Amino acid sequence: MIKVDDSRVRFMKSAAPREVPDWASSMNILAWLRQRKEYRELVLRDATDLVAQFGDEAYSIAGIRAFPNAVDDSRPPNHWRRVKSEIAKLQGIEVGLNSADRRELDR
Repeated sequence: MIKVDDSRVRFMKSAAPREVPDWASSMNILAWLRQRKEYRELVLRDATDLVAQFGDEAYSIAGIRAFPNAVDDSRPPNHWRRVKSEIAKLQGIEVGLNSADRRELDR
């Protein structure tokens, strides 16, 4: 049995309830979660579209699009980096290896 020294335990009996900030209301959290899900679906859709269109070159194409001002579109910042990461998962590419290293591993 564990003994606790009650003189060291402090409780905040008189603490007033805090106001909930606007961004923390349940409706805002649900909207944020819905936006995250929609954005995740957009990344997956772009990744699968690139793979369907460019095949094995999709990872490189997404890397080129990840550079600032490489593509003039309405995608959020870092979108193409996320797409590139998703393509790596889809194609089984080990991130961080260059093309020559990948070819060596394929042998």
